Amino acid sequence: MFWLAEPLRFTEPLGKKILILDVDSRHLDGPKGVLSKAPLNVTGLPPDTSGRLNHFMFGR
Repeated sequence: MFWLAEPLRFTEPLGKKILILDVDSRHLDGPKGVLSKAPLNVTGLPPDTSGRLNHFMFGR
């Protein structure tokens, strides 16, 4: 369980009013990239790849 130090800023769902923009310019299809043809190994993902996956899943 956790507690927030301050009151919530947003108390209603934002729906389509939010945009997550990832402006990273590294190649997505390189080794361990999101679009690499190799299978993803979640225990060995670099931070940029796991961050992109997180943004994609959150945005869906």
